Amino acid sequence: MAVGRSEVALHGSQAGAGSTGDVTLETSPEETTLLGRDEALAVLDSLVAGLSGSGTAVAITGAAGTGKTALLDHVADRAGSRGYLILRAAGLPCDRAGAGAGLHELVHPVLDEADDLPGPQRSALLGRFLLSHDPAPERLALGLAVLSLLERLGRRGPLLVLIDDLQWLDQVTVEVLTFVARRLRAAPILMVGALRNGGPGTDQSVRWPFRRIDLGPLPDDVAQRLVTSVAPALSAAARRRVLSAAEGNPLALREFATALSAEPAHQEQPAGRPLPVTHRMSASLLAGTDDLPEPTRRFLVLVAAAGQHLLPELVPAARRIGLRPEDLDPAEQAGLLLVTGDRVQFRQELMRSAVYSAATWSERAEAHEALAATTTDLVRATWHRTALAHDEDEDAAADLEGAADRRTRRGRLPEAVELLRRAAALSAGGAERSRRLAIAAELARQAGHGAEAHELIHEAMALSPGPQVIGRLLVTRAALSLTEGLDGRSAAEAVDAVAREASSHADDGRWDHETWAAAMIAAGSLAWYHDLPAPTRAALIKAMDDAVTAIAGAGTAGSERRAGLTELAAAEPTTATLLTIARSWNDPLGDAATVRRRLPPLIAALRDRLLTGAPPPRDTSHLLIAAARTAESLHDVDLSVQSWNLAADALTVTRGAAGDHVRQLTERGLTRILSGRPADAGADAAWAGELSAELGLPLLGDLAAATRALALAWTAAGPAAAGEIRRTRSFPPRTHSALVTAMAGWANGLAALREKRFGEAGNELTSLGPHRTIAWNAVGDLAEAAAGSGDPELITLARRQVDVVRQAADVLDSDHLRAVALRGAAVLDDTGAERHFQESAAAGRRGGVPLELARTLLAYGAWLRRTGQIVAAREHLGEARFLFGNAGAAPWAELATAELRAAGVTASGSGVPRSGADVLSPQELRVALLAAEGLTNREIGARIDASHRTVANYLYDIYPKLGITSRLQLRAAVGDVA
Repeated sequence: MAVGRSEVALHGSQAGAGSTGDVTLETSPEETTLLGRDEALAVLDSLVAGLSGSGTAVAITGAAGTGKTALLDHVADRAGSRGYLILRAAGLPCDRAGAGAGLHELVHPVLDEADDLPGPQRSALLGRFLLSHDPAPERLALGLAVLSLLERLGRRGPLLVLIDDLQWLDQVTVEVLTFVARRLRAAPILMVGALRNGGPGTDQSVRWPFRRIDLGPLPDDVAQRLVTSVAPALSAAARRRVLSAAEGNPLALREFATALSAEPAHQEQPAGRPLPVTHRMSASLLAGTDDLPEPTRRFLVLVAAAGQHLLPELVPAARRIGLRPEDLDPAEQAGLLLVTGDRVQFRQELMRSAVYSAATWSERAEAHEALAATTTDLVRATWHRTALAHDEDEDAAADLEGAADRRTRRGRLPEAVELLRRAAALSAGGAERSRRLAIAAELARQAGHGAEAHELIHEAMALSPGPQVIGRLLVTRAALSLTEGLDGRSAAEAVDAVAREASSHADDGRWDHETWAAAMIAAGSLAWYHDLPAPTRAALIKAMDDAVTAIAGAGTAGSERRAGLTELAAAEPTTATLLTIARSWNDPLGDAATVRRRLPPLIAALRDRLLTGAPPPRDTSHLLIAAARTAESLHDVDLSVQSWNLAADALTVTRGAAGDHVRQLTERGLTRILSGRPADAGADAAWAGELSAELGLPLLGDLAAATRALALAWTAAGPAAAGEIRRTRSFPPRTHSALVTAMAGWANGLAALREKRFGEAGNELTSLGPHRTIAWNAVGDLAEAAAGSGDPELITLARRQVDVVRQAADVLDSDHLRAVALRGAAVLDDTGAERHFQESAAAGRRGGVPLELARTLLAYGAWLRRTGQIVAAREHLGEARFLFGNAGAAPWAELATAELRAAGVTASGSGVPRSGADVLSPQELRVALLAAEGLTNREIGARIDASHRTVANYLYDIYPKLGITSRLQLRAAVGDVA
């Protein structure tokens, strides 16, 4: 019996409807029930177990190799164990036996029972088989005779009648069995027939009268398990080819996997060539094709070799070798091909492999040469020219590499990987082979095929490649670690591998500038995601400095290095960009002034790449993601927003890899939350989580879950949201990422803080230290948790952290970080609280961080209310409520509403203000309304008797209060008041 779970469809008269799978049980023309293979077997078992009194007939249908015979065997085993008498027959392709041969095979074991039949029926049955001198009977008499014989047997005990390959039985047998199947009422008889859907030699007029079980393909997960069980050592690329070619067919999955594992050379076949077919599978698929004309068989080889379905591209190649379009007619009539409009394809994709494997070498060569000479696609022409090459052929390898480059530029990365694999196999020498494998590994990573990328890296490293190739392989491996996790290594081991290799080539010049920069950004990315021991981080920073020194030709002193970097940036902006930003992730305070000076022009230059009209370089999106991460490490939210928006555009324009899209969706969540868009961050993270699971990117999946939890801590309340947030406390050890752990800890700490569980919040927020950027973002929350808990040790720790972050804010010149640290200082230091709150609010307005501003205003308003300054408290609390509501942070808006009620303000609804009137002074509201009408600053000044500069100052204060950034958004913010 076929291993695994196949999808089936049952058609018949049994009532019932439901949905549990991808296929159907048609119980009547109007009713269907979806079942899987296990459920279908259960149905057959129930028929065997419950048969009594009357009989039934079932047909099992499906393409070749879908397990029809296996189901018959299963039914026979079950029936035999229950004492059934079993009669069995099978049709054969190209059977030349006379009419009624199948019927004779079926009833021959019990023909001696015919003696007890009534005379006319006995004569009809025996006369059919020339066992009497009576003339050949009419079909009706023969059908009655067989029915009577089976009923007589059935009355003695249950009877099972099995017919395999019904489509190949002679017409007399089919008609008699159909007649009998309609009349199984008088005895316990179960009749089960297997019928192939389509294909050569099948009679499409055969229809079973009752229930029909249609066997479909195995589900993807079951197919993968089957291939793994049959050939566990199969490479990821070969496994993917098997799954694609077999299309869920159990026989094909087994035979393809077995053939490839038995002949490793087959795993290096050219991209697109059909997989090798075993004799067993070929016999099953090609049964009945012997009678096809020779031109038709040659045309089938051409179609199989082409791997495409357009007749306008096949016909010129066919004419070149003396074939005509009408030569395909016999194949279409035999059910091998489907021709619709200008497209032709095999009825089963498996048939393509069978036809190609059955062809001789000269027939394949003829087909590929004709296709290479006539196709207009340069890549396909190259593929056909090299399809049958076996020995080293550097010219062919170079052509294939060029074809891969063209596919890469069109975003067709899996095809490019296959072409490069083929090019590597034909390369002359290990150096070229390893170089091409390294390129293929990186493209496989970008395509989301991580397992294949790891295999390619292993193959390339086994060839003892040169330093340049080693550098590329290390970069690809590090990049894989950013999406899949560390693969059993520690973060220190992963970073050390890159840093050591970089240091060994720091002086010999064997790495070009691009390799240097790529290695450093890969190592820096690992350090961004993971906690590193201090010595490892110091060694990495030194390696980065050595890279700058080696490339710029400057000295090692800090001033010389910065001068060299500035000079280098003018000459080689890409390399300078990578080196600048990679260092800042690990030491943001060390060169803050240089990085802050270089980053805005860098982002502008990358933006210009997107605006030129020409396709930008593929690395543009990677550079923008790196720039965004740098802005986050500098706590510059505005630059981070710009970079992430441009990165999204770049990925679209350059047809970025799926993994890069997921990384962009996941990593930009932090910036979206900080910039006041937590709901959007949560939606992005949910989508990224689904894509990560689909593409096998566990580290990004965990980061997406942590980011969504942080978004929910702002936007959602209730048991469901609380449960989703809590689940992020226990990520599996597959990632071991400091970034993931810190984001999850912040989410849980923020949720606890919102619910005034201060001790729990403090415990969560003190665990963020390994990721400095996240810990600094959350230092204000840590301070609030400490102040709320009253724990002296926690308060001391929070004060120390606040002092560190205040100093960092000055070094980085970050208003965002100032706002966070000053809020922390305010809640921890009651004597200087008012000044700290005011300075925090001012910094929050400048920094473009509406949620942080709202948190400060909420805390400030609550402090003012507690100190008796009720009127002032209302203004700040009203603005906080508006900002929370405008950002979709409803639970926090409710907290502001509660504080407003305590300050004597009656509020209804959700606590979200209805308009800008809640947060603006009367004069500010008047200015906002005039600006919303489209008046210029000078025109507004004339209306309110003020200078245009005063109007500009008003608008400068109005925008952050309303949570907007431009004049165009004013009408939406204050329009209903107007």
